[in-house]
Amino acid sequence: MGSLNLLAARWSEISALLDQALALPREQRAAWLAAQVGVDEALRRTVHMLLEACPADTGAGDDFLAGLPARLLPATLEPVRAAGLEPGGRVGPYELVEEIGRGGMGAVWLARRIDGAFEREVALKLPLLNRLRPDLAPRFRRERDILARLEHPNIARLYDAGVSADGLPYLAMERVVGQPINRWCDERRLGIAARLRLFEQVLDAVQYAHAHLVIHRDLKPANILVTTEGQVRLLDFGIAKLLADEDGGAETALTQMAGRALTPDYASPEQVTGDALTIASDVYALGVVLFELLTGQRPYRLAMVSAAQMEQAIVAADVLKPSAALSAAGAAALGGGLRHLRAALAGDLDTIVLKALAKLPAQRYATAAEFADDLRRHQRGEPVLAQPMSWQYRTRRFVERHRVAVGAAAAIFAALVGATGISWWQAQLAARQAARAEAVKEFVLSFFAAADVELGATRHMSSADLLKQARERLDTAAIGDDAIRVELLTTVGKGLLGLGELDGSLAVLDEALQIARRSLGDAHRATATAALERGFALQLSAKCVAAAASFAVAERFARTAGDLRMLSAALRGKACAHMQQGEPERAIEAARESVNAAERQAAPVDRRELLQAYVQAAITLEGAQRAGAIDPARRAYALARELYGQRPTKALLDARSVHAMALAGEGQMAAAAAEQEAVLAQQLQLLGAEHQEVVFTRNQLGLLYRRWGDMAASLRHYDEALRVATVQSGGRPTWDVATVRMSRANTLTAARRFTEALDQWQQAEREVTALLGAASGAARTARAGAAFVLTRLGRLDDAEAAFRTLPAAAPAAAGTPQEAAIRLRLGALRSAQGRHDEALSLIRGAKVWDERAPPAVRDRERALWSVALGQAQLAGGQPAEALAAFADAQALLAPLQPQGSQELADCAAGIERARRALGLSPPAPAAATAPPGRAGAGVR
Repeated sequence: MGSLNLLAARWSEISALLDQALALPREQRAAWLAAQVGVDEALRRTVHMLLEACPADTGAGDDFLAGLPARLLPATLEPVRAAGLEPGGRVGPYELVEEIGRGGMGAVWLARRIDGAFEREVALKLPLLNRLRPDLAPRFRRERDILARLEHPNIARLYDAGVSADGLPYLAMERVVGQPINRWCDERRLGIAARLRLFEQVLDAVQYAHAHLVIHRDLKPANILVTTEGQVRLLDFGIAKLLADEDGGAETALTQMAGRALTPDYASPEQVTGDALTIASDVYALGVVLFELLTGQRPYRLAMVSAAQMEQAIVAADVLKPSAALSAAGAAALGGGLRHLRAALAGDLDTIVLKALAKLPAQRYATAAEFADDLRRHQRGEPVLAQPMSWQYRTRRFVERHRVAVGAAAAIFAALVGATGISWWQAQLAARQAARAEAVKEFVLSFFAAADVELGATRHMSSADLLKQARERLDTAAIGDDAIRVELLTTVGKGLLGLGELDGSLAVLDEALQIARRSLGDAHRATATAALERGFALQLSAKCVAAAASFAVAERFARTAGDLRMLSAALRGKACAHMQQGEPERAIEAARESVNAAERQAAPVDRRELLQAYVQAAITLEGAQRAGAIDPARRAYALARELYGQRPTKALLDARSVHAMALAGEGQMAAAAAEQEAVLAQQLQLLGAEHQEVVFTRNQLGLLYRRWGDMAASLRHYDEALRVATVQSGGRPTWDVATVRMSRANTLTAARRFTEALDQWQQAEREVTALLGAASGAARTARAGAAFVLTRLGRLDDAEAAFRTLPAAAPAAAGTPQEAAIRLRLGALRSAQGRHDEALSLIRGAKVWDERAPPAVRDRERALWSVALGQAQLAGGQPAEALAAFADAQALLAPLQPQGSQELADCAAGIERARRALGLSPPAPAAATAPPGRAGAGVR
C-alpha cells in the first residue's frame, strides 16, 4: 500500500522517470535507474516495480504508460474519483461526458459547460493524480486571457483554464478530431512535396503565435493533428507556459522534465540545459518534426543511462542528414524508392533541416516565417538562404528552374555568363536580407529573454505590458536599418491596437510613419504598411480625415506595386473613413473596389483579407441604408466558417454580427436578434464585459430592438454599452461614447422619455463637436435631436434657438436621410408653433427613407414619416388626410413590430383622434398581427 500512496503523491516525478526508462532497451533500465542521483529509495522501488510490470515489447511503452493507472493501480485513482473524474462528474463549470485520451501525466475528457454561460463541448485536460495550490488560480486565468487571443485557423483554441475549488487544474480546449501529422502522412503515403506543403501550415501557425509573443515549448507530432479535410491544427499552444513551475529558481534537467510539459526527443539543447527559452526553441522542435516527417525517424534516439548522458546526446551529438537517415521503411511510407528519395532529400532539404537543428539558437532560422520561406524557395526551385551562396549552386538552381528553355549548349553557356551578374546581385540582396533577418532576430530574442526574466520575477505581465516593454527596448536596441526599426514599431503598434490600447498604439504608429517617410519615402513598403496600420488606429479615434490621408499613402503604394492584398486593406479603411465623414456613395465605391481587389489576389489568396473586405462591404451598405448588404454578409459568414469552423474567433464573430444586421434589413428580425445575442454571449465569455467589441455588439442590439419596437430591450443594451464606453474613455470625448449616447438618446425619444433624452442629446452634441466640429453631420443631428425633444416638452423658444444656431450642412450631405430627419424635426416645431403650411411643406419635402434602402429599413422610416405627416395634418385642420397617413403608417409597421409597441400605439392614437375630428365612430378592434412580446418580423 505504501507504493500506491507514493504513486498518488508523486506521480509527476514517477512519470518523468518512466518516460526516460521506457526509451531504453529493457536490459539497460535497472542500471540506469540505479545510477540516478537525487532519487530516494522509496521512489526508486516504486519505479522499479512499474518497470517490471511493463510488457516485454519495449515498443509498447507508451500504451503501457497510458493505461498504467487504470490497469495496475486502481486504488490510486480514488483521490481523483473523489474530485469527480467520472462520467457525469463536475470540474469547475464543466460536466464530464467521457474520457477520450490518456497519457503518462494526464487525461483528456469530452466535457460540456453547464453553468449557463454558454453551451459548448470541449476537450478538458486534467492531471491524473495531483492538485495545484489554490493561489495559482489567478495565474491560470491570466495566462488563459493571453492564450485565448490566438485566432488562427491552424491553432486549436484554448477556451478556458482554471483551478477547481479543491485545487484540480483544468484546461478547456477546442476538441479537434484528427491524427498526428506523421501518422496522417504515413497512412496516405504522402510524398515529400505534399508533406512540405502540410508542414508549411504548421510554420504559419507557429509564426502567428510568436508574433503574439507566445511560445509553444512542446512541439511534437502528438500536438500537431491533421483533420480529415487535411487541415493542420496545433494543440496545447502556450500550455507549457501555463503549466510552468511557479518558482523562478534554477532547475536541473531532471527537475525540468518532472515539472514541465516537455518531450525529450523534441527538446532543444537549451531546454535540456535549463537555459532561457525563446522562439529559437520552437524552431528546433519544428526541425525535429520535419526530420521525422521526411525520414520516418527522429534525428537521434536517446539511448542514455543517466541524465548527464541525456543532455550530452541532445547538446553535443551530431545529427545525420535526412538523406543519410532515410531507411527503406521510411521510403516506403513516402511512397517511393529509397535511392530516388535520398537524392531528393540531399542538398537543399538536408541543409534546411540541419539549420533548424543547429545546436546554438543563433545558428537556427531566426523565425518560423524564415524557415517557411526557405522551404517555399526550395519548392519553387529558387536558391535557399540556408545554402552557401556559391555561384555554382545558384547556376545549378537556375538551370533546374529553366530546364526547357536552357536546352542547347550555347543557351546554357549564356545562362552561366548571365548568372555571374545575377549571382552578384542576388548575393547582395541575400546579404541584405540576412542582415535584416539577423537584426530582427536579435531584437526578438533579446526581448523574449528579458521578458522571461521579468515574468519570472513578477508573473503579472499582460500582452499589452509585453508590447509596451518591446516598444521601450526599441529605443536602446542596436538597429541601424531604419526599415527594420519601422517594421518593428509597426508590429508593436498593430499589436497594441488589437489589444485595445488605442493611445499607445497611435503614438507608436505615428513614430513609425514619421521615420519611414523621412528615411525611406512613400514608395517603400515599410512606409505603406505603417501608414495602413496608423489609418486603422486613427479611424478608431474618430480622426477620419487624418485616417483617409494615411490610407491614401498605402493605396498609392499598393497600386504601384500591384499588391492587391494591401490595396484591399487600404480601400476598406478608406470606405470606413468616408462613412465617418458622411460620404456614403464614396464609401460604397471604395468598399466594392476592396472586395474586387481581394478577389483578384494571386494564389495563395489571403482569405482573411477577403473575409474582412466582405465584412466591410456589408457594414458600409448597412450603414448607408442600402439594400444588398445580405449578399456580402452571407459570403463573409460562409468564409469565416470555412476558415474557423465553430471556433468563436473575433473574425468569425464579426462576420456573424454583420450577417445578423443584414438579416434585420431583410425583415428577419427574430433570426437577427438570436444571432446577435449569440455573438454577445460568446464575446462576454471570451473577452469580458468591458471589451470594446462587446460595446459595439450591444450598440447593434440596441438598434435592432429599437427597430423592432422593443424600447426596454434597446435601452438595456445601450445603458450597459454607455457605461463601459464611458469607463474606457477615462472621461474624454471618444467616438464610441458619442455614438452610443446618440443611439441611446434616439431610443429614449422613441420611448417618450423626453427629459432623459434631452440630457443625452445635449451631451452627445458636446462630444461630437469636440471630436468632429460643430458643422459635422453628427453634431447637427444631435442638436436637431435636442430641439425636437424641446418641442415635445413645450419649450418652443428653446427649440427655435437651437434650430436657428444650427450650422449649415456640408454640400455633400444634401439629400441624405440624416438631413431629411433634421427637416422633419423642424417641421414638428413649426407645427407646434401653429405655422401649419410651413410645417407641411417641410415634412412633405423631407422624405427620410431611401428607395435603395433594405426593405424593412425603408418601410419603418416611411411609416415614421407618415406619423409625423399625420400629426401635422391633424394640427392643421386636415383630419381626413391625417387619417389616411396614420392608416398607411399602421399598415407598414404592423408586419414589423409586435402589438403594443410604442410606434404602433402612436399610429392607433392618431387614427382615433382623426376619426373623432371627422365625427366617425371608433373602429372595431383590429386582429393582432403578431403575438405578444418580440414576435414581429423585424425592421431596419
